[in-house]
Amino acid sequence: MRKIYSITLLMIILILLLTSCNTNELMHDPTSDEWMLQTVQALQDDDKSRLKELWLPEVISSDEEALNLGIESVFSYYSGTMQSWEKISQNTQIHTSQEGQVKVVDCLYRIVTENKNFVIEIIRQEQSNGEFGIIGLQIVTEQEYVAQTVPTGYLKDWSEFTETQWALTIYSFCCYAFIIITLINCIRTKVKYKPLFIILVFVQISFGYTMMQGQFNVNFMINVFGLSSMLIYESGGIIFQLFLPIGAVLYWILRKRFKKENHLLREPITNENELNFTNGFQDGKKQK
Repeated sequence: MRKIYSITLLMIILILLLTSCNTNELMHDPTSDEWMLQTVQALQDDDKSRLKELWLPEVISSDEEALNLGIESVFSYYSGTMQSWEKISQNTQIHTSQEGQVKVVDCLYRIVTENKNFVIEIIRQEQSNGEFGIIGLQIVTEQEYVAQTVPTGYLKDWSEFTETQWALTIYSFCCYAFIIITLINCIRTKVKYKPLFIILVFVQISFGYTMMQGQFNVNFMINVFGLSSMLIYESGGIIFQLFLPIGAVLYWILRKRFKKENHLLREPITNENELNFTNGFQDGKKQK
């Protein structure tokens, strides 16, 4: 039994570690951070020519007039002196074609000034021919960024829940109660391949859809942990996700089948007094 519990604990810890992995590159990247610092410095110094030099030459030559208008807009929007900054996210993509390899780095930074807080997105490109530079630059206030990207529907927003969000939250807690009850039953029941059954109990399938900016996408996934939810953005976007505890349901179905086939037995009695009492009772019947 101790071996089974130890294996089970290790399996659960492994699952937690795997599901907590973050795919975003939030580690320190000196190159990306340097591009951000140069961009902000140009904005603070009101130096449009220096900011223009940071752009990819190909972008400048393709439509310089549109680029100049964009730079003017960025300068009119930004104000203040940077006091601190924080990287929100970084995503890197590498594309390969006949012309060579292209690396695109998309970084999001939170900039704190004495006036207000800003969120700056800098997209830069590195080409195999040696050319590099910014290909996209966007700046908004932190308040605008939150309104566009942070939805309501998380547990911390319970006071603003709609009826549907409340229903999904209650359903999620019921599912987890069902999973916990199933897990306890699985641990207390003697069955072959118990560690595999314990992992199966946590498996869920999810169905959902995303409706953002006129686009509609449907997804179907297999998960280990998840809460059913409906996230609503101020812009009208919706992310809906429904989790079904399919693993726990399968466990009860298989448990019933194994019980019929006599492959599933209760844990043997280990109490010595109970064994003695049983043996004595049987001996008494024989004497009679």
